[in-house]
Amino acid sequence: MAEKGGLDMARKRYSDEDILKLLREIELKHAHQLLCQTDLPMMEVCVASGFASKSNFAHWYRQQYRQMPTQARKLCFTGAAG
Repeated sequence: MAEKGGLDMARKRYSDEDILKLLREIELKHAHQLLCQTDLPMMEVCVASGFASKSNFAHWYRQQYRQMPTQARKLCFTGAAG
């Protein structure tokens, strides 16, 4: 019951929009790590990070990192980013 009370307090402190933004940031950080540390196909990176489509993933990734996921992967593997 205390856990539920803690969740209620957190929800009062943060709006649903804040929570969704935080979750999206976590998903994108995970995706970025997969892009830079694995050679998984792009669709597998999408699914493993919680995105249903490559286009949706690319949209949010570009908004967060100011580059397309394919560009980020190339830069990571050439040592220019990461």
